[in-house]
Amino acid sequence: MIDRKLFNYSFGYLKNSIFGNLYLGFGINICKPATISALLTWRCNARCLMCDYWRQKNYNEMSTRDWTRFLTELKRWHKNAHVQFSGGEPFVRKDVMEIFEHCAEIDLSYGITTNLAIMPYGGVERLVGANPFNINVSLDGIKAKTHDYGRGVQGFFTKVMNNIDTILHEISKQNKKIMIIIKTTVSNINIDQLEDIVKFVKNKGLVGVNFQPIFKWPNTLSEELWVTDFEKIEKISSKLVDMKRSGFPILSPERDILNWKSHFKEETTEEHSRGRCMVGIKNFDISPNGDVLLCRGINSKIGNLTVNKPSEIWHSKIAGNERDRILRCRRLCLATCMTKRSIKELFLTFLKMVKTRDIVSRVSLKD
Repeated sequence: MIDRKLFNYSFGYLKNSIFGNLYLGFGINICKPATISALLTWRCNARCLMCDYWRQKNYNEMSTRDWTRFLTELKRWHKNAHVQFSGGEPFVRKDVMEIFEHCAEIDLSYGITTNLAIMPYGGVERLVGANPFNINVSLDGIKAKTHDYGRGVQGFFTKVMNNIDTILHEISKQNKKIMIIIKTTVSNINIDQLEDIVKFVKNKGLVGVNFQPIFKWPNTLSEELWVTDFEKIEKISSKLVDMKRSGFPILSPERDILNWKSHFKEETTEEHSRGRCMVGIKNFDISPNGDVLLCRGINSKIGNLTVNKPSEIWHSKIAGNERDRILRCRRLCLATCMTKRSIKELFLTFLKMVKTRDIVSRVSLKD
């Protein structure tokens, strides 16, 4: 039997996809955001080479009360909403479980993106008991040396692997249906390990792996990680698409994987007929201080949650102007928020989630 949480999540995403075309064709906005990303903090226990979040000096963050008020208002406005919490590293906040448990209390679907080198305050029992829809785990190599180098801290790999097992054990113990998804940042240091990451995910019985090529961030070592062997990345991309077609748990769309070469060559959308960017119609991206953006890549701020309700921000004049600006963007962006899936792809992904949620909930305590 399909559980209600999965149905609501999928239905909300499907409605946004359908209504988004209505906006493109007629300028009528009856959409509600499909992707609500909430950065709880800039702080982080990692020192990733490709990221500058942990370098932030301003740690201005919304309070627990601010977050719970926003989440309550969001649920009233958008009953199919799903919030994906991240950071920084969300587990460094001491009040993080209060925020997650509030989501559970008001029946708001939510997920967590974490490097999983630490557990939240309150421990694994409390985390699983709060019943997140999904936990996305950053894993940038199947070898400890690779992952630890990219994340900038020795010992991260061992902690991540141990904590994945701990969470799977607790999911089974509490008989929950929580999806574990691996998030891999594709770079020059790990392209030879991508196939093995996929095999690890399959053997572990996890939902799948979502790949995202790195972006060039200022004040980072992203240039060092940039892929310049275009023939090699093209070969690996083709291999991963073959694996996906043969049933391996790869969640990234085929088109995005096949565009990796073009991404690293820094080509534009005109060269690939990717169409207009839909993130302005789909995204609601929240910074730790409450600022709301439609696209973090072009800094499209549309309001602040400490001042206005989410529905007011979404339908504001400035949001409309930013949507028009984003629709004119021609950058070939392969961020997961840019991912476009056909109705067929959405349906197949839904079926995969149904199957895997049942499998994860039955992981044996022995494992």
